[in-house]
Amino acid sequence: MSDSVTWTVCEKVVDLLNAFTGFPAGNLSIVRKVVPKFDKKDLENTLVVCVTPRPAERERITRTLVDEKIMVDIGVIKELNKKTFDADVNKYMAVCEDVAAYMDKKDPGVTGVQFIMSEYDPHFAADHVQKENFFVGVVTVEYKKLIG
Repeated sequence: MSDSVTWTVCEKVVDLLNAFTGFPAGNLSIVRKVVPKFDKKDLENTLVVCVTPRPAERERITRTLVDEKIMVDIGVIKELNKKTFDADVNKYMAVCEDVAAYMDKKDPGVTGVQFIMSEYDPHFAADHVQKENFFVGVVTVEYKKLIG
């Protein structure tokens, strides 16, 4: 049995992010997970970038041709410093914008898979910032593959 195309795309996105030089200096962890769940201690003093697949969407184009959308979320997660809170939120929002720009038009290197778009909305999850003191920004990258 062959590997899932979506999972393979996620692996390639991790490779692309490992080559990205726009992350702030410091401890960095780039991981691929099905469920982006972390213990608080995993996030202390570390910027975590988590690549997670979304459910694929399929649309039949003809009787024999299917357009499959492959979507990948890139989570940018960082514990915030209460003394530099506003500056930290601004910094990690900029990281999300930079990641979205970097991923724009990047070929994932998977046969038959093409880049469609990247977006980052919302800039951060307000409930995580207010309740947990963590920045959680999400960049979504969309690819497509024609099957048939």
